[in-house]
Amino acid sequence: MKILIFLLFSTLIYGQDQIRLGVYQDVKFATLGDDKGNTPYTIDLIVRFTMEGYQIGQSYSSVIMEYEGSKLAGGEYHRYSAGYAQNFNDLIEPAVTLSPSVQFGIIARPQTTFTGLANFDIFYSFGRLGVGWINQWIIRTDLKHSPLRYSWFLGFNYRI
Repeated sequence: MKILIFLLFSTLIYGQDQIRLGVYQDVKFATLGDDKGNTPYTIDLIVRFTMEGYQIGQSYSSVIMEYEGSKLAGGEYHRYSAGYAQNFNDLIEPAVTLSPSVQFGIIARPQTTFTGLANFDIFYSFGRLGVGWINQWIIRTDLKHSPLRYSWFLGFNYRI
């Protein structure tokens, strides 16, 4: 058991090339609101911590840990998730990264339920700083009707 824990921590410490921290806002809530009582300027933020692996060919893998929080008209919304992404950064040009990912986690609102989501992200890097567009399809297990939802987020990330 101790060997397994040692291998896990050594992989997390030495198995990544870069670490990024990002903050993203849901564009629909920021500009339009919705028909459920959420007005424009409703804050719905994703805070994302990404550990990026080493470049192999035209891509690299990464592990994502994410928190999404919002004060919606129907109550507070909190999502905690972790997942895997494959990042393609040599298809168009090195500054542009296309990144499909899969995540699993929990939604706390007010009951805790399990959830899954898929993202297709587009990032543009300016050295350490980057701009990102997250396309998100999430299974909203906290909702009874039409649980599959699409959202898109814009924001910034910073390479630590």
